[in-house]
Amino acid sequence: MAEDKIVLTGIEHVFELIKDSSINDIGNLDFSKWPNLHITIEGDKYHGTITPELAKSLYDFVYQLKRGYAEIKYGTSNLQRLRKKDEALFDSITFKISEGSSDVISKGLERIFEAIAQAIKDGFKDMTPRQKIATIGLVVLIGAGYFAFDSYLDHQHAQEMAQIGNEAQNSAYAHTERMAELVAEVSGAGARADQAISGFRRHVEEGHRNIVHSVSDADHINYSGQSLNEVDIQRITHEMPVTADSETFTEIVTVEQMKRFVSRQEVRVSFYAPHFDRQITIKYDMGYLGAKKENRLMEAFSDNVRKAVEIEYSAVFNDDNGDFIRGTLISIGDVYDSPADWSDDLEDLDDEVE
Repeated sequence: MAEDKIVLTGIEHVFELIKDSSINDIGNLDFSKWPNLHITIEGDKYHGTITPELAKSLYDFVYQLKRGYAEIKYGTSNLQRLRKKDEALFDSITFKISEGSSDVISKGLERIFEAIAQAIKDGFKDMTPRQKIATIGLVVLIGAGYFAFDSYLDHQHAQEMAQIGNEAQNSAYAHTERMAELVAEVSGAGARADQAISGFRRHVEEGHRNIVHSVSDADHINYSGQSLNEVDIQRITHEMPVTADSETFTEIVTVEQMKRFVSRQEVRVSFYAPHFDRQITIKYDMGYLGAKKENRLMEAFSDNVRKAVEIEYSAVFNDDNGDFIRGTLISIGDVYDSPADWSDDLEDLDDEVE
């Protein structure tokens, strides 16, 4: 019933709920008042109008949000896991364009946020009510773009946010300070939460950055409260092309190279990709795969002259020429000792791609 709902009014309200020791059940959270995605774009081309590039990037944002939602609810970004009721949520998202400078205001995100909150309440069984509220707050604020362009998030894993300490007091880390508080509450909730949040952030922040890239000629952007000047816009969009399409592939490959970047908490994997007909490099966050799947990957790589491995990965590619731009490793399947063991499977996978 409506009277049982907690109508959220802002980020401070989230912290009030976290600190309320009397809360044993977080009830139904109502996102109708807060937050939404609100972008104000100033520049010669942006006076109550929307360019084709911006329209395309808004579509891509919804697509990436859908993948992030799948990470939270089903533990994978594979959109085939979504049900009809999940898909229907995203049909409700629209964007209102106002006069003057181009104000882009989302409509319908509250339904997505409510579904995400329910998925966290139902699916993360080991969390305390405080941890669930913090996780919901963290994910929703990422979805609304509150932390999309923090310099810290550009280079570090989300779960390291609680370690920034005094750096968060610097004005350059204003958004990060709040992120760190939420992550501190969530920490220790388990690998399931860590992987889900990391996956959600990876997909949704890509959508946010693509929006900014689509208006890279703007003079100024206010992005959900973050003020971005021309220098900021160029920094965010440097070598970050707006991508037209994204898809999940399952292929049997021979791993040619693995590199760990501890400072970024990520691993990069290189292999020849049959779909793109060239060698590509994809990445994943350290700890994301889990020990069992990482051991399979290492087994295939350590003896890569004769072993192959089935991988699932998401790839972003240019729809003009179909060329691969970047990708993320999702899962590891079986390891095969010789080509004879996996040739039939490879033919089946080729048929699925076609």
